[in-house]
Amino acid sequence: MNWIDTRHRLPQEDNTAYVVSVTRDNYTFKAIAYFSPGTQEWYYSDKGARGDLITDRVNAWIENLAIYTR
Repeated sequence: MNWIDTRHRLPQEDNTAYVVSVTRDNYTFKAIAYFSPGTQEWYYSDKGARGDLITDRVNAWIENLAIYTR
């Protein structure tokens, strides 16, 4: 499991949930989100499905989380 800076690389898979670091104003928090490679936009997870578009800055995403959360 490692954090990937969104300036270096973005996910390539669609319909996969990721843990992301989001910054809104001076507050940074973690969220579950989906990434759309076609539009290169992040969406919040809403009860396991794609929800609202994330309009705040997404700093990083976690890669290989499923390996550690069996």
